[in-house]
Amino acid sequence: PPNSLTAQVRGTNRRSAIIQYLRACSVDVNYDYRSWAMHNDAWRNFNVWRPSVLFRNSDMRRILFPDVAFTGLVAAGVTYYNYLCACKVWLELDTDGDGEVSVAELKEGIEAGLVEAHHIMGTDFFITSDMLTLSTTIPFTMTSIALGMMLSFRAQNCNARYNEARQVWGSMVNEGRALSSRIMSLVGSHPADSEVALAGVHAVKCVMTFSHVLKYHVTTDGHCPDLTIRLSMTDAEVNQAKGEAIRQELKTVWDYSNPTELAFVGRLP
Repeated sequence: PPNSLTAQVRGTNRRSAIIQYLRACSVDVNYDYRSWAMHNDAWRNFNVWRPSVLFRNSDMRRILFPDVAFTGLVAAGVTYYNYLCACKVWLELDTDGDGEVSVAELKEGIEAGLVEAHHIMGTDFFITSDMLTLSTTIPFTMTSIALGMMLSFRAQNCNARYNEARQVWGSMVNEGRALSSRIMSLVGSHPADSEVALAGVHAVKCVMTFSHVLKYHVTTDGHCPDLTIRLSMTDAEVNQAKGEAIRQELKTVWDYSNPTELAFVGRLP
């Protein structure tokens, strides 16, 4: 829809509307400064875990179904099976029938081979041969490696975008200077008060104006210290405030006392 911030793309499974809803993803259509301000909010990580946000978050739905849901069901099944094995061994270790397993009874169970004692990270674990366990910590190590690669990739990607933006802005400044020098070289032989020379000056000032206007277009406030943009402001109020700031800044480029040059600035939105 027009002026929408996000668009929801349904899943590829056409057999079930529920699966399409669970596998749908949201795509940012117009990431304006309001969405960016919400993204940079100090409490954004806490707000994500609100029940209302979790239910509407398409990314969370796609993660939960079916990956996390299947993993959770398998983990719950394994945990319940190990619990039943522990209850069975508990009855065998409780030789005196008092409902509790003493240290002496536990030692007898270890000597008899009913349970195995493991000491990991300062904690004692007792397992039986019937329990489903992992004999190695490699899966956890692989998970940490994957997380480390993901974080390093995101950091490198952000740094690459920042460097690309600096290069693009630097190339724009260089091209603006090159274009201005070409214009001045073409009109350099004409008298300063001639129409051609004045047109050349106006063309150079238009090139200078482009960088100022582009700064306000790609950022919220153009990094102007005198401009304050609030989330409660409407788009018309924001555009009006930015227009006033641009015209105030362009006083260093154009002569507002000259009606001809003032008309150039008046064409700006």
